[in-house]
Amino acid sequence: MTEKEKKAAEEKVFRDLCDYVKTEIMGYDENQSLSRDMILRLRGLKTGQYMANKNSPSMAHYPYKVILLTFKYVKQHELDNILRSKNFNNDQHKFNYILKIIDSNINTVYNKVKKIKEEQHRADNIEVVELPNYTNQYVQQKVNKDLEKFW
Repeated sequence: MTEKEKKAAEEKVFRDLCDYVKTEIMGYDENQSLSRDMILRLRGLKTGQYMANKNSPSMAHYPYKVILLTFKYVKQHELDNILRSKNFNNDQHKFNYILKIIDSNINTVYNKVKKIKEEQHRADNIEVVELPNYTNQYVQQKVNKDLEKFW
């Protein structure tokens, strides 16, 4: 895979992330869009920054796929209950609150994904050895009728 193809694949996953956040997390319809700040915050998650900024050093490197999985994990486990019980001033306030939850769970999801990849790698390296086909050598022995009366 060339560098250009990797960038295109990464951008596709980022668009999937944005679409998921827009529809499933923020509850927007197709006529609404995420704000510029929201997009920069999502890009910043990849490098462990508050907001994407080329001038500040990266603190981490999370693939967008892990960020998307973190949103799905948090939504399934706790986000719906939290959002129902909380009142927000505006959408940016809601988004910032959600990202704080995502930020505290991203390492958990990253470690789970990493462990799954390691297990998959280990499973791929297992050698399967076929055992020879042994036939049953059991021969039924005859019981002496004279001894049966003692049992």
